[in-house]
Amino acid sequence: MNYETVLIVHFSQPEREMLREFVTAGASGVNIREVATEPEAEQIIQQQQFDVILSSIFIDSFQRLAESGTHIIALIPDESEAQLSRLARRGLTHYQVFPIREEVLQDQLNSLTRGGVLRSHQRFDVPGTKIQFHDQSMQMEGRILNISQGGFLCEIVVDGADANFPREIPVTIQFPRKYGKRIIKNIRCHYLATRRSVEEGSRVRQLVVMLMPRLEAHHFEAFVMTLQRVIRKQHPLVQWHNNRLEVDIGGRRTYYYGMQLLRIFLGALLLVGLIGGLS
Repeated sequence: MNYETVLIVHFSQPEREMLREFVTAGASGVNIREVATEPEAEQIIQQQQFDVILSSIFIDSFQRLAESGTHIIALIPDESEAQLSRLARRGLTHYQVFPIREEVLQDQLNSLTRGGVLRSHQRFDVPGTKIQFHDQSMQMEGRILNISQGGFLCEIVVDGADANFPREIPVTIQFPRKYGKRIIKNIRCHYLATRRSVEEGSRVRQLVVMLMPRLEAHHFEAFVMTLQRVIRKQHPLVQWHNNRLEVDIGGRRTYYYGMQLLRIFLGALLLVGLIGGLS
């Protein structure tokens, strides 16, 4: 736990009290302030710096605060296009659909404030990556949509109602053949949230976010090796793509178009001619 000050912004006092209980259940000694309106929030933000702000109200200063290191978690009623667009316009990337489960909020707080792997590692789209969940109450398979060393988003299809994930569950991840067909077994994962749940007849398609907060050494090594291979395959140092030459220079992509390459070539010829004439 690396957060000491939390601001809760919600118009409902019962909801504020519930959020306070959720935060304090996961960490002791946290200084929590509560306000009900946007003017109150603006005033208290000017008076005090907060590590985390949980808010159901969109405040103009949120983008500035996020850029300065405050973690903003927006509490939204649903994941409609309108709600997500509002987040995007304000530069907010972290949210939870309210009401929220206690363990889900605690996991997100920890992943955001510990300098954790979800924020410090790049995510990769690795088509064809499969996942298996192993638990006494469930045996499910699905596909991983994107993954990092800290967690992943996966899609599963279940019969009947939504799958009720335990807080911690072991999984097996299998990468496709083009990345070595590596199989990583018995990874201890934490359920974070169900981002989407869509009924399809008698079945339900879910998008689920899982954390991998404590990778064992051999798991970590396997992930690093596999993701390095993904980077080499998906982002080679030099490639011709979209009618341009793409070159990776020190981790930054530089692009050269046809006319630029022609100028470079003619310049090189001129330079060679000059050197030849001088010699």
